Formats: sequence, structure tokens, C-alpha cells
Amino acid sequence: MNPDTLLFIAVESPFSERDWKRFDIEGLAQRFNVQVIDLSPIAQPTLYRLRSETSIKEPRVSAIMSIEQLVSVFETVDGGALISNIGIGEIRHHLFRLARRRNLLITEFELGAMPNINERERSHLSRVVQRFRQVPSIWLVPKKVWGKIRRKSFSADLPDVFYRGGQLARGRHPALGSEIVDVHSFDFELARTIDTTALSIDPSRIAYLDQNIGFHSDVPGLGLKQPASAQDFYPLINEYFEWLESEHGFQVVICPHPRADVLTTRERFPGREISHSPTALEVARSGSVLGHVSTSFSFAVIFRKPVTILTTSELSRSWYAPYISSFVDELAAPLVDLSTRSSWTKPLPAITEIQQSLYALYEANYLNSSFTQTRKLWELIGDDILSRI
Repeated sequence: MNPDTLLFIAVESPFSERDWKRFDIEGLAQRFNVQVIDLSPIAQPTLYRLRSETSIKEPRVSAIMSIEQLVSVFETVDGGALISNIGIGEIRHHLFRLARRRNLLITEFELGAMPNINERERSHLSRVVQRFRQVPSIWLVPKKVWGKIRRKSFSADLPDVFYRGGQLARGRHPALGSEIVDVHSFDFELARTIDTTALSIDPSRIAYLDQNIGFHSDVPGLGLKQPASAQDFYPLINEYFEWLESEHGFQVVICPHPRADVLTTRERFPGREISHSPTALEVARSGSVLGHVSTSFSFAVIFRKPVTILTTSELSRSWYAPYISSFVDELAAPLVDLSTRSSWTKPLPAITEIQQSLYALYEANYLNSSFTQTRKLWELIGDDILSRI
């Protein structure tokens, strides 16, 4: 193992302290000369503007402000590897060309997959309607269409290796790279560090997966419309939580979204407990889970917790709707419409036999396609990269 072996990690959103831990940069640095290149200023400028303050201040993390600066980063490089987490487009195209010229092994990954709504049976009209619902203004539709057409012209760039954490994990390219390597997901990696035998599980405790609805910075950062208004959403959900607690004896615990301010979250959910524990731990020690659209449903699957999916009349008319439906179907989860009190139901005490099978299938499809579960995620990827270069 040579820590002088160069390993670039390219991302298109500001690289936070949470990202630093998820990528296990300290562990990788024991084996590689790790350099994180944050391309969000040129790949996702709105996202960079909204979230640049979350970037970790670390010499190994560099924000790239222009194509010229990106070129200069590679000027003296000869050999090593690139892990790319950049979506299809012009920036990724430039990055791959530079990496090829400098003899870098090019890799990509999908380590946090969710059900793909594009593979579900939907009419052409429903797909078009959803696209219109995504944009904040109808005047942005031509720009979105043109952007999609342009991205297609760059879709031929393929990595050498694609790491997938689940059999249905899909890359940002058509063929999943020239070689597929099965590993497991970020969430599976985190969950396996929790010793459930040492936990005190409270069946009356319900973990709510907060999505920061109405305020999520990634939504405007990606040119999308917020799926629901705060004025409509929070009174409804708090009324439902009050019903669960006062009439059924549950305790709803809010698992705040990683990018939500905790003090603001407390204001949105008055009187509720705001968890200070990692979401994985909170789900593991709770009896059931509530949510809308979240990768954190992974923890409910891994720890086999019953899930209840929540919607509102507004969410059901938004671009969130097909994503909500996909989780209902994949997990055979009951759907509660917060806008219709007659649909309110309390969570199931345990998953059913059908859900047992569906949860196992979900885990294989989206969370873990590797048979080496005892190895750490980035050890698996690091070993594979070193074996190839």
C-alpha cells in the first residue's frame, strides 16, 4: 500500500463534514493521496451558492471555479484513480477526458439507490405532467428540455468500473461502465455498525424521517419546485402526530434532515422530541417509521421496521407523487393522506409476511449486492482500485 498513489474524488455539491465521514476520507488517506475536487461551482452553481458554507475547511478539498482551474489540477498528474460522483453533462465530459489523458483509472458508484420511477409503468402523459410539476415556472421548461438534449450528447462517456450497492443500482450512464463491482450502500455500511443486541427497543416510539419539506436547499439548487408549501404541510402533520400521541399512546421522534437547522426544525414541530442521534440508531431503537420520500427508509428495511408513508393532497399533486407511490409499492406500506382524516391509521406493530419478503428483496436490490458483508465499504472499493492500478 502506497499513500502516494493519487486518488481524486470528484463531487458536484459542496463537500461537508458529513460527506467526509461517509467517504471515510481518513481511512482512504491511509492508502492513497486523496484529493477531493468540488466541481459544484461550475457543475451546480445555484447549489454551490446555497450551500457553500457547509463545505469542510480542509487542504485536501478544493472548490474548482472554472474549467481552466480543473485543467491545471491535472497538469502534473500521471497515473492513479478517479472516483466520480458527477452527473452526465459537459463538466463530467471534461473530467473524464482529462483523467484519460493522465492515465487515471475512472470509476463511478451508486451507493444510495432508491426505486427508479422511470422503470415503472406510467403513461407518457403522466411523465410529461410530472416534468411540468418539477419546474418552479413554466417558462423554465424550454431550458430544461434543452439541457436534457445537451446531456444526451455526453452520455457516451463511460467509466472503467462501476461500484453498485444493490442489484438495481444504476449509474449516470447507459451501460453501468465496462465492469460492475458489487458492494453495499452508505446506509448499509452505517447500519452494520449498530449493535442491535445492546439496544432497548421501544415499540411505542415512532421515528419520523424529516425531509425539510418546503425548505430543502437541494430543491431550488437543482432548479426544482418545492413539492409542498410549509403553510399547508406542517399544521397537517403536527395534527396527525398529536392524534398518534394523545389517542394511541405513541411518541413521535423527529429525525431531522441532515441539512435542516435543528432550532428551526424544533419550531416546525413544537412539543416534539428532536433526535440528536444518527437516524440509523433512532430507527433501530424505534418501533416503526414514518416518512414520505427518503433514502433513510433503508434503515427501516435493514432493521425490519414497519413503515407508514405520509402524503397530503398537495404532495399528491406534486412531482413527489410517483416517488411516494414507489415506496408504498416496494414496501407494501400503508399510505396516510394527512389532508383526509378518515385515512389516518396508526403504524403496524410489526412487518407482515409479505413485507418480510419485500424487505429482503429491497435490501438486495438497493442496499447490498455484495457477499462480503464483513468488509468495510471503502476497504472493498480501495482494494479493488489498488488491484487495478
